[in-house]
Amino acid sequence: MQYLKKPIFYIVILSAICILLSIYDYRMAKYKYYLLGIGFFLAGIAWIWPIIEVATTNTLKGFQKKFWLIVVISVPVVGGLLYYIMHNKKNKIAV
Repeated sequence: MQYLKKPIFYIVILSAICILLSIYDYRMAKYKYYLLGIGFFLAGIAWIWPIIEVATTNTLKGFQKKFWLIVVISVPVVGGLLYYIMHNKKNKIAV
């Protein structure tokens, strides 16, 4: 549950809420495009942030860094969340 301390987790949640509200809530019709834009902007941040963090970390070996870069880039938001969930402690990572 240490991943709950990461701000990226909350950015992903806010992004999903904005996107879902813009799609499903008819009362938000006036703000539909604003919410959709904010949601995609936050999703972009949630995609770029883990790419930068994986690329600049010193706690991963070469093959681990390549693996996580491929995962984070190919599966945009979910790959970043997987990285943060599986990278529990400093100098310890699954994979």
